[in-house]
Amino acid sequence: MRDLIRSQAKQVGPGQYLDGSQLKHQNGWVYDKTTFKSTLATEWDLVCDNVRLNKVIVTIFFTGVMLGSAVFGYLSDRFGRRKTLLLSYVVTTTFGFASAYSNHFAAFTVMRFFTGCGLAGISIITVVLCVEWVDIKHRTLVAVLLSLDWSLGMILLPLIAYFVNDWRNLIVATTSQLFVAMIFCGKVQKVWVPESARWLISNGQVKRAHYYLNMCATVNHREEFMSDINPEVLAKVIIVEDENRKYSYLDLVRTPRLRRLALFTGIIWFGLASTYYGISLNIDDFGVSIHITQFIYSAIEIPSKLMVLIIVERVGRRFCQSGMLYMAGLCIFINIFIPRDKGIVRTAFGALGKMFSEGSFTCVFLFTTELYPTVLRQNGLGYCSFMARTGISTVPCSNGWIYDNTTFKSTITSQWDLVCDNRGKNKATATIFFVGVMFGAMTFGLLSDRFGRRITLLLSYVSGMLFAIASAFSTTYIMFAVLRFFTGFCITGIVIVSAVLSVEWVDIEHRKLTGVIDSLSWTFGNTLFALIAYFVTDWRWLIVSVTSPVILAIITWRWMPESARWLIANGKFTKAQKYLKNCAKMNNRKESEYMIKPESLACIAMTENRDRTYSYLDLLRNTKLRNLALRTGLLWFCVAFAFYGISFNITGFGLNIYLTQFTYGLVEVPAKLSAYFLWDRIGRRPVIVGSQFLVALCLALNIFIPREMAVVRTVVAIIGKGFSASAFGTLVLFSSELYPTVLRQNGMGYNSFMARLGVALAPFVLLLDEVWQELPQVVLCCAAVLGGLVGGTLSETRNKCLPETIEEYEKHW
Repeated sequence: MRDLIRSQAKQVGPGQYLDGSQLKHQNGWVYDKTTFKSTLATEWDLVCDNVRLNKVIVTIFFTGVMLGSAVFGYLSDRFGRRKTLLLSYVVTTTFGFASAYSNHFAAFTVMRFFTGCGLAGISIITVVLCVEWVDIKHRTLVAVLLSLDWSLGMILLPLIAYFVNDWRNLIVATTSQLFVAMIFCGKVQKVWVPESARWLISNGQVKRAHYYLNMCATVNHREEFMSDINPEVLAKVIIVEDENRKYSYLDLVRTPRLRRLALFTGIIWFGLASTYYGISLNIDDFGVSIHITQFIYSAIEIPSKLMVLIIVERVGRRFCQSGMLYMAGLCIFINIFIPRDKGIVRTAFGALGKMFSEGSFTCVFLFTTELYPTVLRQNGLGYCSFMARTGISTVPCSNGWIYDNTTFKSTITSQWDLVCDNRGKNKATATIFFVGVMFGAMTFGLLSDRFGRRITLLLSYVSGMLFAIASAFSTTYIMFAVLRFFTGFCITGIVIVSAVLSVEWVDIEHRKLTGVIDSLSWTFGNTLFALIAYFVTDWRWLIVSVTSPVILAIITWRWMPESARWLIANGKFTKAQKYLKNCAKMNNRKESEYMIKPESLACIAMTENRDRTYSYLDLLRNTKLRNLALRTGLLWFCVAFAFYGISFNITGFGLNIYLTQFTYGLVEVPAKLSAYFLWDRIGRRPVIVGSQFLVALCLALNIFIPREMAVVRTVVAIIGKGFSASAFGTLVLFSSELYPTVLRQNGMGYNSFMARLGVALAPFVLLLDEVWQELPQVVLCCAAVLGGLVGGTLSETRNKCLPETIEEYEKHW
């Protein structure tokens, strides 16, 4: 950045330069146009404070690719390969040209998002369509040829860019070729791009399949092979399960074998894409121009693909796939030990690793299309492509730094130099943690409903403590990030299991008290955290200090009872009797001990099937539960999105970081106590609806308060945070009361997953202030309003008994 500013500064005297900030504010930027006449950076001044928007464009584009993979994969298996391919051509061309003529940065990013969606369709559908039209002998050749078109396109790109050095005309030049593709795929030219005969037969359209096969035989001069083939014969080729059945991504998880296939292929695509793009974004140039560098990196892929063509039939797909990835890993491993001052050697090994990873990419396209059945092939490839687009990488800084240690003795920033180009890793750490929380919510929710609340809570205590302590003694950033992921994964079990266990052990009268105490534990923990951090200024010992109370929780677990509701709902009446008698004795209700018998408990909850195990799929099996899951999931997303959006966006009162943290934690106490007094007076639903609307009001007010009035804006935001905390506290109690016992923990796990999705997206919404300064506030306000509207559709639970089974929920709720 220093070199960029200096190169773009005007010299006003010997050794004197007018710096970039002055140029920006007074006369605008002056750019070097010797290489490019116009770029995105020069069009919208994406430099200095706006430099991150360059990466935002790429992120938005690949987000479009991710979603496009899922959408076009589904459409292709539903409506056919040919129509969907034509649609993807049209979408890409339309939005590609629209992006070239965008006159605003926001419009450009939206156009690039939809361009990515369309391109994903072209990529995955062409592969499947080609593989489904060739025999076993020629599948490898077709797959390699399809892969080579990417490499040849990348080789031609620097040549085109060399002559077309304006970004708008460059987009037009590279997009215009799609007109030729659309001509070939047009309806009048069915011979050129036929529909997949395999898809037609699998979907019971044997007459159309016979038509295309006749054309294929004619083109290849094999008419004699069609003499004995008619629609009736084709109908027997594939036994169609149901001609009217439509397949979706849910079918990938319906059977154990397909579930395993989806899990393993998804991991392979994720790991491969992470490796490929990680190498691509980290290797340097050879000291030559950008055009030649691009040419070299693209040309090096060709020998790897030719290698795949030669060896894949000799050693098989699996060995070729794994061998190429091992070789790529070896190149990356060798680069760890090569000094950074040997730039060309490191770049050579990086390029070699890129070559092997590209060979693996070629193989995985062929391998994946062969593994999935025809009726789900495009869904499978769409899902795998979606997983691949999550691969990202960051570039390390090369210089050391000197840090101000007056406030903190040591932080992860000073430990691993998370500044300059690495500053994104600070936010990545939080994102990784919350991704762990997301998946942990789903996992521990399932385990708790499957094996019980008590044993799952102990598992989350022990694993959470072990991973947290281990993260405190991490020796590398990667190690720390991985351990924080698993820490978040396990901690979420403590949160959701303890909340449900508490609610299931109290009566209607005391549910609200339990709910507010459970919610206040978070608030007091946040408040005390500032005090602990004031005295413990080293990040390693701070993690150890805040983790150590879990040891006390593990000790007290010995006296913690299993949920009697869960035991009864799962037919374990003898154990339920034991815990209920202990409860009666502790509460001096000895007369109740003689009334508690296994036979009487068996009448409380008539379970549908005592040996049945429940999963997240049960949330979708009937209309009422589907509607409940949809509404509570959306509500949790909106509440968490608004809460963390406000938390990340409010500034201090000019106080130090400790007092600011203390203030933000303390403001939640009156909000949650207010909710406590209102829950039984007006009900859960009005409290959560009112809280969300008041959050929206605070956000809306801040849109109109001038930024110069920073203290006023902060006060209004903190009041909004208080209302949001009230909504959060209400929501935990409200949701746990809505779901039946047999699915309560699954429901809470799913809701927590949706909430963490909102948390993960909240920091990215704050980046929208580059488009319009108040846009983040508008988005958060809309989310709060949506949450309030959704909350108003839920059933009131005040003074109602908790539902125990799905049947009871359907009958009374």
